[in-house]
Amino acid sequence: MHLAAALLSCGLDPMESVTPSETKKTILFLQSCVPDHCVLSWLLASTCSVNRLAHLPQWREKSAAAAAVPSHATSEPSTATAAGFSNTGNPTASVGLFTYPILQAADILLYDADAVPVGVDQIGHLELTRDLARSVAARWPDLAQHVRVPRILLNEVPKVLNLRDPSKKMSKSQGPEAGTIWLTDTPDIIRHKVGRAQTDSLRGVSYDPVARPGIANLIQLYSALKDLSIQSATEELSRLSKVDLKLKITDELVRELSPIQERFNELTSSLTANPDSYLYTVLSVGSSVAQHMASKKLRIFFEALGLPRHFLTQQAVKR
Repeated sequence: MHLAAALLSCGLDPMESVTPSETKKTILFLQSCVPDHCVLSWLLASTCSVNRLAHLPQWREKSAAAAAVPSHATSEPSTATAAGFSNTGNPTASVGLFTYPILQAADILLYDADAVPVGVDQIGHLELTRDLARSVAARWPDLAQHVRVPRILLNEVPKVLNLRDPSKKMSKSQGPEAGTIWLTDTPDIIRHKVGRAQTDSLRGVSYDPVARPGIANLIQLYSALKDLSIQSATEELSRLSKVDLKLKITDELVRELSPIQERFNELTSSLTANPDSYLYTVLSVGSSVAQHMASKKLRIFFEALGLPRHFLTQQAVKR
């Protein structure tokens, strides 16, 4: 619920009822309320090879990280090695982690997404989605006119890096937490985190991601906050000292996050399991609409693959 509140606080305009006037608004829903995602994921898996998944950079990185976390997943080392995983990832990582990119593809293809905004670390997964869309259209020609190959949408700052370690992205799971700015961070916390951001011993402010990754990261952050090109942001910041640079970025972060935090606090201040609350209404309506859309698309897949239609009819009755 807090994630939904955060998304709405950032400006999403959600559907609040199933009426014609609401059709152009954002459909915010719970994926777990739409089981058709898993069904389509299983169908897509039949067109994807083990090698294609095993060579995704995210699999190699995430599976290596999973090795350090106690797991309840069953494993047969000899079988995993024979399957060809020994050189491309941790053979004891879960199947769910391995096939997750296919589930992402199902998330996208179920709704005919035209463009998908991503960070640079997700480009490989979007390329997989594009490949799977072409593959199912080629394998089952009846799907050709019903499967859209999505475009990859990148902005000029597709990845914000960790303030304390700019070799890692700013996230909830990578890099020092002290280098991550949360939407709910107070001005004092933001000031402290930015004040301790990594820089260097060179004079001035210039943009060089290789030689000056810490300074370049701060410039990128400022350009995103002010909606400026990297060049324009660099020119504006070039005469500042590192101390003034951090103060300026702190001010912009506080300015940008203040209205988001105000709205977030409004949405979560009286958050209860009340089915009549605003957040529950938005998620309930969105999940219902998403389920209807997904069922229509899945029916097309079933017909093209020659699968029994009575299964879908029975599912629709149960819902």
